[in-house]
Amino acid sequence: MKKTTKIIAILFAGSLFAVGGLQAADHHGGKQCGEKMHMFKKLGLSETQHDAIKIIKESQHASKMAQKKQMKSIREGMKNQVMSDNFDISEVRKLAQQKAQLVEAMTMSSAQSMHQIYQQLTPDQRTKFSEMKDKMHQKKMQKHDKKERHSH
Repeated sequence: MKKTTKIIAILFAGSLFAVGGLQAADHHGGKQCGEKMHMFKKLGLSETQHDAIKIIKESQHASKMAQKKQMKSIREGMKNQVMSDNFDISEVRKLAQQKAQLVEAMTMSSAQSMHQIYQQLTPDQRTKFSEMKDKMHQKKMQKHDKKERHSH
């Protein structure tokens, strides 16, 4: 029975690592961040808007780096539990709760900064930004659908 519990725990922690990695890649930039910055360039921002957006992004940077460090620590804790001879389910639960709280904080921070940036845009730029986001989303969905068809 002990062996089965360890196997289940390893599988559970492995799925947490996979999801955490995807969330971290999505949240901490990856391709998505580059696409957003490219979109902002296409909006024809004024110098004032550009400066304001730069300040917003810079003010969030230190917080993002601290959150990234916390997430790394949580992942290391999970990894240690998975590889430990003495698996502690209460420690894993505590780490999972910390991760959930951190993901929530990261999501809130990201939404807040995006709102502040959005407020810097003119009505025409907001419309153009929404259209570009919709177009990007459609491309992602088409790519996803294409992968789904080829995987079956």
